[in-house]
Amino acid sequence: MFRFLTLILIIIQPLLAKVSVLPTQGEAGDSFHFKVALTNKEYKECSTLYIRIYNDKDYYDYTMNDNLNGEYTLTLTIDEESPKKEFIIGIQDHHGQIQWKEKKHFFRVFENNPDFQTAKVLSQSQDITEVYVNEVMQNVLNCLNKKRGYTVWNGVKKHGCWVRRHNTYCARFVRMCFGEERKYGTAIQMYKHYQKEGLIQTTGTPPEGAVVFYQTRSRFGHTGIADGTGGLYSAASYVRGVKHDETFTPKAKYLGYVTAFDFKEFY
Repeated sequence: MFRFLTLILIIIQPLLAKVSVLPTQGEAGDSFHFKVALTNKEYKECSTLYIRIYNDKDYYDYTMNDNLNGEYTLTLTIDEESPKKEFIIGIQDHHGQIQWKEKKHFFRVFENNPDFQTAKVLSQSQDITEVYVNEVMQNVLNCLNKKRGYTVWNGVKKHGCWVRRHNTYCARFVRMCFGEERKYGTAIQMYKHYQKEGLIQTTGTPPEGAVVFYQTRSRFGHTGIADGTGGLYSAASYVRGVKHDETFTPKAKYLGYVTAFDFKEFY
């Protein structure tokens, strides 16, 4: 079975184009460099490659430069600020038909304001998701086996209590690890928000830093942060507080997860 799955992955992997943008974040008026590397099969079938960049409800389509051998590039000056910009690629075949890829890619454009410090926190060459995951997991490990403590996000320290007597506050623990204020009182309310946004994923192992949701016997549900290997960090122990489970209790119904990026950007 494993050998069969490996063979499928080997077959599927070459069919995926590689897409990137650098820097992944900058200020309004900065130049952003987009790069798409098509597979041999995609390149043979492609006549023109497009990038569609969204700005709120509008979008703009740009034709990419063909550098031959399946590599396309485009440099754009982005003047419209947005803490979360997204784009997709479109491959036009030799018959004029365009297939727009569903997978979205993200970057940020901050206001050009010397008093706005958030843009300075991230390295321009770092992936936003990687930075989020690193900060989240640092908070998680710092809070492990504690009933109360603090989290730090962008240098701002906040104190909180995650277990008091026979009450556990799993949603509070999760959102504090992301540096967020209270918006959803329970894990289920938090889950329903991301479900409405269409961001809940149910296939595959939740990646490191992802927020995982469960339906429990109580109406509140449960939530925690994935370790990337199927385990969960959550405020679930009356004795130890935040604990690590290699697998969460089978008595709870698994609802799915939202990635660290989507949790932070759509909170």
